[in-house]
Amino acid sequence: MKGRIYGNGTYVGLAEVIERDGLKLAPMGETVSLMHPAYKGILSILPFGKRREIRSTMRSNFLYAYTEIHIFPNNLVFYHDVYSLKDRFLNPTKEELEAMLGSKEEKGVVFSDDGSLRRVEGKHMAGELRKGTLSSHPNIIGQTGSMESAHKLDEIAGAYKENPYLILSGEVDKPITTVSALYSVWGLLDRLLVGGGNRGVNRFGCAFGVQGRTGEASRTET
Repeated sequence: MKGRIYGNGTYVGLAEVIERDGLKLAPMGETVSLMHPAYKGILSILPFGKRREIRSTMRSNFLYAYTEIHIFPNNLVFYHDVYSLKDRFLNPTKEELEAMLGSKEEKGVVFSDDGSLRRVEGKHMAGELRKGTLSSHPNIIGQTGSMESAHKLDEIAGAYKENPYLILSGEVDKPITTVSALYSVWGLLDRLLVGGGNRGVNRFGCAFGVQGRTGEASRTET
């Protein structure tokens, strides 16, 4: 998978630029896969310049990931991967999302048949999490889209000095939609933050654009 970093901009603003360049948006799972080699040191398959670009972006900005989070009362959360702006669900009902789910379930996460939608029920630990525990956390699996991607995020978090930190919106009294983001906190708090409460309006975000599924896009970088 080839990806190019875009920034700075808002969640929608970056998406519009990415799509104008003929690329598709990168949900959380793909964002993690693109970041992961930058945190493997000399074992990385990425050229040094690309590793430095990714880590530098995380130091000075943050990365939007195009996985939208639909939060309902009673601790019910749906994670939806968005590959283009036309894929977005605007104000979906719980019943509409439930009807899209399939029978696959892992670690309490229920998946749609194509894997693009996941449901997590119940209240799970947020805030500071121990390194090595992200790959078994239902909300992390739901947000990244698979246990494999959650494990990669665990390995990224392990490259930081402090334990990772998960930000969730918590209980709500009416449905809301947020977007995913990854942050890197440096200085006294050298840690990875996994964001699930972002509204996408911050103009200092970055994001990956990646080649389309049919390979038609050419403006990418390794």
